[in-house]
Amino acid sequence: MSADPNAPLWLSDEHLAALGLTASRIADEIEETLMRGGLHTAPKPAVAPGDGRYIVTTLATADDPALIVAKTVALSPGNPARDLPAVNGAVLLLDGATGRPRALLDGAWITAARTAAMSLVAARRLAGRDARCIAFLGCGAQARSHLAAFAAEFALREVRAFGRGARAIRELTGEARARDLSMTACATAEEALRGADIVVSALPTTYDGPVLARPDMLGPGAFATLIDQGRAWGGIADFDTLVIDDHAQEAAAPARLVPADRVAADLGDLVAGAGPGPDRAGRTAFVFRGSAAADFAAATLAYARATAAVGPTTSPGNDGGRPA
Repeated sequence: MSADPNAPLWLSDEHLAALGLTASRIADEIEETLMRGGLHTAPKPAVAPGDGRYIVTTLATADDPALIVAKTVALSPGNPARDLPAVNGAVLLLDGATGRPRALLDGAWITAARTAAMSLVAARRLAGRDARCIAFLGCGAQARSHLAAFAAEFALREVRAFGRGARAIRELTGEARARDLSMTACATAEEALRGADIVVSALPTTYDGPVLARPDMLGPGAFATLIDQGRAWGGIADFDTLVIDDHAQEAAAPARLVPADRVAADLGDLVAGAGPGPDRAGRTAFVFRGSAAADFAAATLAYARATAAVGPTTSPGNDGGRPA
């Protein structure tokens, strides 16, 4: 029996990575999506079963492109021992008018790529263009994706990292050296942060250990992107400027990441030119949960790139690119 030509496409993480979409291109798409308007999103729900897993979902739809995007990913701390990535999941694309499935995408690549692109959207407006030193708290997949994103748009020279995984540090070191950047594995978070121009805080979302970092460890003009919601940070409200990803999402959350009266802007404000710029004398943080708008932008861009290359009813996956 022949395959159904209307069956949804299947794009694995490997196929998504092979599309050639850079963080800069995805950041451009996030900006275009926010500026275009007409996007409808739901607040991001999360479930923590109590065994270390952390499961989140985003949902968005628009008329241009006319798609519905639902992403679910799970952080499973036990996966590295199984020789699996810690973050796995899937992104479902539905036709915006009919609701029929159009594509199923692996979730790990989308999550890493869109998160780095979100940080880049903020950094384009909040970080000094003369930034040379980038520091990482946590050295996993997000650190590597952020290093690639920032190295493409900033003239970085030095990488510092604090993390507890020897394998992750080795992999991040390899990424840095491949870009001719000096790399230092630091014994403490403070050692990594002192004098850094850009900071990426990428500890596991399930982190519940001691405070590792504070804003006063950063120098004037530093920009920090806290993709882990600042779980290892003390005194987040002490940053001179605080930006979040989505006002509406934050207002609907059971507990705010930062006090409402300390929020200077969200990502939409920044893109619209209504937010702050680089603070050469102060310390700035972008603290975020993850945006349905960014997932929509990254997933629909990847889908468009894949279908443009191979046609709307064929994909580079196994069995015609359709899930079994």
